[in-house]
Amino acid sequence: MPGPKLAIDIHADAADLLSLPINFSASGDNVIIAGVPGQIIRVWKLWFIALATIITFKDGAIALSGPAPFAASEGMVLDFDTKPWATCLSGDDFILNQSGSAQVSGMIYYTQG
Repeated sequence: MPGPKLAIDIHADAADLLSLPINFSASGDNVIIAGVPGQIIRVWKLWFIALATIITFKDGAIALSGPAPFAASEGMVLDFDTKPWATCLSGDDFILNQSGSAQVSGMIYYTQG
């Protein structure tokens, strides 16, 4: 027999989420959200457009995703969901690592605390 069900009610509006622009063209690790000691970063939604490149999501030095290839002018949209798309360990930076030097532009919406 199945166990009890847990109802989760998540409300988010502009006041709940912080936002930052995504804007870089450097190769390697690009800090998108700077870590703060004792605080956890949770990425709830993001979008970006990139020129031809490969992007990997990272929690500090730890890869959170595999390398994702993008052709010229391709992008990614991660809509708000009931769970964060990425969670960083306390104090770690949220990083987008790029294999090349293409322009990557967009927005990220997150909580930190």
